[in-house]
Amino acid sequence: MKLLMSPKGVQDFHAVQEHYQTLMEQAVPTSPEVGKIVAEVQSPTGKGAELFAKRKKRMDKFIVDETTVQKAQTTTRTPQPQPQPVVTDDLNMKKSAVEQRNRQQQQIMVSAGGSGGGGGGGGV
Repeated sequence: MKLLMSPKGVQDFHAVQEHYQTLMEQAVPTSPEVGKIVAEVQSPTGKGAELFAKRKKRMDKFIVDETTVQKAQTTTRTPQPQPQPVVTDDLNMKKSAVEQRNRQQQQIMVSAGGSGGGGGGGGV
């Protein structure tokens, strides 16, 4: 036995299902305006329909099911090596720049200490 909770209390599932079927059989006839609105909503024309179709096409790429998984497995690419020389060259350039700066600083320190500060723009 299945039971459903509702604001009215606990109800039997079969009783609710029978009540729903009787409501559907006694459906109120719709006015012509409602029919027109329903036809417009279901119509595949207009700007809104075009935008929806584009969006749906984009979103279909993200659906995962048996067919898309199999398709993805058949179209997997072999991994190609990443270009690392650019990073290595950049790292080597930085290292050499640091080494050059250190040599220049040592030369400045040696020349400033050995010549008594003349021409360096230093001593007052």
